[in-house]
Amino acid sequence: MITIKKTHLLLLTTLFSPALYAAYEPAVEAQQGMVVSSQHLASQVGKDILQKGGNAIDAAVAVGYAQAVVNACCGNIGGGGFMTIHLADGTNTFINFRETAPTAASKNMYLDKDGKLD
Repeated sequence: MITIKKTHLLLLTTLFSPALYAAYEPAVEAQQGMVVSSQHLASQVGKDILQKGGNAIDAAVAVGYAQAVVNACCGNIGGGGFMTIHLADGTNTFINFRETAPTAASKNMYLDKDGKLD
């Protein structure tokens, strides 16, 4: 009998938990584009990029940088990654932007002959 009461109590607690309501978001649909991230401020940055004429890649990069700022505990601006891209014209590409510089990189590679940024 006690087990049944505990089960019912647990069930009621779970069903009426405020956390369940707080975590629920209605489904969102879009015709032109959509930005989703774990932080609404970062999502807003991506949305702004799209509204100003940027593409999905521009928005994804901007959201990544914004996430590094608003979720500082989860990463930083110096991080690297991978991106698989499928463009509207059917072109597919993969970008590896890990933290390690290519072998041919040098500290002067972006300087002109006078030592100024090119």
